[in-house]
Amino acid sequence: MRGFPGLHVAECDGTDPLESYAACREAIQYCRDRRGPSLVHAQVTRPYSHSLSDDEKLYKSPEEREKEAHRDPISKFALFLVREGLLDQKQIEDLEAEIDNEVRDAADQALAAEVPTIESIPVNVYSPDIDPSSAAFESQPQYQGAPKPCGNGGGHALG
Repeated sequence: MRGFPGLHVAECDGTDPLESYAACREAIQYCRDRRGPSLVHAQVTRPYSHSLSDDEKLYKSPEEREKEAHRDPISKFALFLVREGLLDQKQIEDLEAEIDNEVRDAADQALAAEVPTIESIPVNVYSPDIDPSSAAFESQPQYQGAPKPCGNGGGHALG
């Protein structure tokens, strides 16, 4: 990925909201300055099973699960907010309850919604105002270095 011409790669601890915000802000500014594309590579953890059918206890040691739990971004950020005096524990608990209710309400609304039609599949997938195949997006490749053999023995790409 680092070999892509003009690609800005921002590495960060994806479990740290402040570090992630800084990396994203840097990547966005790079794009807004029209210097090229950006990729944010955030290292994260999944301290819980994927689903009820995926019991991580079967393939992760207790030590590994404990280590990942300490990197949980939700609890890490809550601790940061309390430690910095931005919120107290009661406010954190109230916020968690409010979010739980909001998620529950959204899930209920989604489950009660009509099933979308097949015709709606492409809606909002592409911009109605921008044609990515237009001449405005044409560019010439910017090659660097000498060509490299393709390794297929034929001396050319189709070997």
